Amino acid sequence: MKFRALGVAVGGAAAAAFLAAGTANADTAETPAPTWTPVYQTDTAEVLQQANSFINTWAVGSTFVNGDTTLVGTTYLTPSTGGLNTLFIDEATNDVYNQNQLGLGFTNLYYDADGDGKDVVDILKTPFGNINMSSMAWLFTPEDISKLHEASPDKALENAGLYSALNLAYGKDVPENLTWTPVYGTDDAQLLVDKDPFSQTWKLDATFVPSEGDTLVGTNYLTESLFGAGINNVFVTDDGDVYAQNQLGFGFTNLYYDADGDGKDVIDFLKTPFGNIDMSWAASWFAPADYSDVDVITPDADLAAAGLYSALDLGLPTPDA
Repeated sequence: MKFRALGVAVGGAAAAAFLAAGTANADTAETPAPTWTPVYQTDTAEVLQQANSFINTWAVGSTFVNGDTTLVGTTYLTPSTGGLNTLFIDEATNDVYNQNQLGLGFTNLYYDADGDGKDVVDILKTPFGNINMSSMAWLFTPEDISKLHEASPDKALENAGLYSALNLAYGKDVPENLTWTPVYGTDDAQLLVDKDPFSQTWKLDATFVPSEGDTLVGTNYLTESLFGAGINNVFVTDDGDVYAQNQLGFGFTNLYYDADGDGKDVIDFLKTPFGNIDMSWAASWFAPADYSDVDVITPDADLAAAGLYSALDLGLPTPDA
């Protein structure tokens, strides 16, 4: 069962709408939070996404221990307006815990025993004290994350195109009816760190087998953009040759080939609706990004910054229970 921690914008609006009414009755007493010991299975963590979105939700197998209480399930981490929206689903009970950082000192805590939407406990933490929002908990209900799918480079590979760039290595001696057969290591594909929220870059092993000539083996980098014209496809062979095919839109595509990857004797062609233009003299303008030092994304930083213990506390028995 999968849920998605959402309710970010709704939660923020609710906080503003009910702050004035709730502040007068806010519980300002500080209660020491019990200590939870987390164990995260980051080696098997998965990245989930909605369709047509590059917002990543990490799904991480998790165990939380507090005294005699042990919770085992999955933690879901999604960017929120004030940091992270952290959702934990207990695999044994289906209990739902949600801690949503709304920003400006506001955090919403949500606990739904059995995950059935009944008897939900919801507390809005504010700089002025805690506000019990349980009567309006539906405003903060995490969305069902079954709407998410595992992030994959498959769609990018379908639309990427690279063969025209690969042909550049043959020069004027391109065999007639040359074809390429690709083999992609999609099972081990990795997303790279990207500061642009509207694009993402995949890294995966790739092999290209021509109908004539030598097989090319190396690493493929595929950059997708929500607002771009197409795929920016960079392939670096194990020998250091660099091929790039950048879809610029409106029928324009740039083809780039740099033997040895040293920036010398680069071949560059701009394919246009009017014909091909040799841009080799200005190939440096089209030099692809160097991804060799770009890190692969991990959930580690998010797990360190997320915070969930206050939400987990809501499920603990009260002293007089």
